[in-house]
Amino acid sequence: MMISLRKITLENRRLIFNLEVAEDQNRFVASNLSSVASCYILLTNGGTPFPLAIYADEQPVGFVMITYGITGYEIPSIAHDSYCILRLMIDREHQGKGYGSTTAASRNLRQISSTADYSHNRSSSSAYSCSVI
Repeated sequence: MMISLRKITLENRRLIFNLEVAEDQNRFVASNLSSVASCYILLTNGGTPFPLAIYADEQPVGFVMITYGITGYEIPSIAHDSYCILRLMIDREHQGKGYGSTTAASRNLRQISSTADYSHNRSSSSAYSCSVI
């Protein structure tokens, strides 16, 4: 099974917004709709959010929000000037299959570091660190 990250578009947004964790996990993660709304707030306050859908083959299975320059959140000092996984969720029907593992997270970071348009005075060949918050 191939894991990939895709932009959230007009065509797939409802599929992504309808993904949910198990009921007993709701207190640990915001809804995907709330997370995408948070991206707007981060963006308008100087942050650089990357909201992405996680797909297994052609099936949406989760959501990840990676950020740079987080504003409005209390974060440890290790996260300053780093890319951070601020949100990560896998739909309840797809948990336990390894989609949210460290391997999937590192793929997320490699994809962003190779495709993002950086405005942080760094070249595209620079190495970036990541913190999980």
